[in-house]
Amino acid sequence: MLHIHIDIQKNVTLLGVALALSSASFVSVSVQSVFPYIAGSLAISQSNAVWTLTFLVVHWALGILVMPHIADRIGLSKTFKTAIAILVVGSLVSGATNSLFIMLISRGLEGFGAGLLVPLSQIYFMSNSSNHHRTILLWSLAMLIPFFFGPVIAGYFAETLNYRMIFYVSTLVFALSYFMVGDRLPSTQKIFNAQFDWSGLGAIYIFLLSSTIFMSQGERNGWLSSRFILICLLVSLVSLILFIFIEKKSKNPLIPLDLFTLQSFTVGLMSLSVLWSLYMAWSTLVPLFSATVLGYNGFYSGLILVPCGVGYIFGVVIYHNTSKYFHHTYLAFGSLLFMFLFLLIIHASPMDSVGAFLSPMFFLGLSVSFMFVPFNLLIFSDVHVENRSIASAASNFIRVYLSSVGVELLHITWQRYSSVFYASQNEVNYHALSRSELLSQFSINRLTSMSWSVNVCAAISLFVCFLVLVLLLINHLIKIPKNIN
Repeated sequence: MLHIHIDIQKNVTLLGVALALSSASFVSVSVQSVFPYIAGSLAISQSNAVWTLTFLVVHWALGILVMPHIADRIGLSKTFKTAIAILVVGSLVSGATNSLFIMLISRGLEGFGAGLLVPLSQIYFMSNSSNHHRTILLWSLAMLIPFFFGPVIAGYFAETLNYRMIFYVSTLVFALSYFMVGDRLPSTQKIFNAQFDWSGLGAIYIFLLSSTIFMSQGERNGWLSSRFILICLLVSLVSLILFIFIEKKSKNPLIPLDLFTLQSFTVGLMSLSVLWSLYMAWSTLVPLFSATVLGYNGFYSGLILVPCGVGYIFGVVIYHNTSKYFHHTYLAFGSLLFMFLFLLIIHASPMDSVGAFLSPMFFLGLSVSFMFVPFNLLIFSDVHVENRSIASAASNFIRVYLSSVGVELLHITWQRYSSVFYASQNEVNYHALSRSELLSQFSINRLTSMSWSVNVCAAISLFVCFLVLVLLLINHLIKIPKNIN
């Protein structure tokens, strides 16, 4: 009876941690489909409303990075409670404010709290099971399901009640997860003689902010022709170099650079980061395209990601069954295969209706289902058990930051090629057309230019996928990673 009671408590704790992670993901990314509503309530433009996601991602990455150092000092239990408290405060303020400035601060708090939960939950899941296939699969399910279904739920709230329900509902889930977990997480802490790496934290924070401003505002301000953007670029480069120098000298670095001497860690992280960046970029671009060209916002904009979620769940079932027979190195190629199929369909399709996105989004979901488990197993295959916490934080930090880079680069490419093609089409002489025919022709040109630019983005993404394929093949030929099941 005692053993059964302990197992129930353990399962409730795991469920509580997973619920907190899912709710953190939901409150973070579900705003993708409700930017027009946020812009209206805060009296700002939609481009400024995107900062409510961008600013969160910066602090999400920061929370991921510092989590092991916080947990080493106060224990996992207090770190979890701190993350929940930060998320509750951030969510309540986000739901109540009508000020962009306060909204950005509260979204930063939400991002930092969510960031703490990512490596915390991953390490706790892995430490409570010897089957790393299963635990990483459960962890990825808890984190990723809200990415697929969160925007459509948020869109429904926005159209029927209020988009602020995103924050209030999440607060209730955070409170529930807090009581489910209680004091059952490890509370032990390490004794450190070395000081916390405050200088490294300052350098990396400046880099995150300056590089994000450079990418998000560069196109609007004319890139290096703008003194402001040039300063942001220089600050980001200097702060990054300074951070690397500090980490080399620090006795307790935020990111141990020795990790990158491990071939499997570096190859797995690079591959996962690129593929996840492509997913994040396209899962942002497709709803944006549907809103801009096809006129779908809110609920219907979020609905476009549902086939992606269906593909992910279907792919998880396939992965779970095939992982019994194939090494995770080979299964990693499955993610690339499905990503290739997604991009090929996007590249070949005219993208003139919502229906045109259904099948490619399904394949995008399949790609994600084969993404996290094999690449994380590759990342951790050469990492010592004692270093998994810091390795988890470093790998997730880099993955999250690069995903924001991928989103910005693809968005910029889409905007630039759309504008260039649309402008060239409208230079044609339409003097013989009536006003209605002229407006119709402009509308056709706009749709054509948008579709053409999406195809350009798909071609560039295909080339990036090919580079990842070459990298994986070289790594596989040089060294077959050890199975850590």
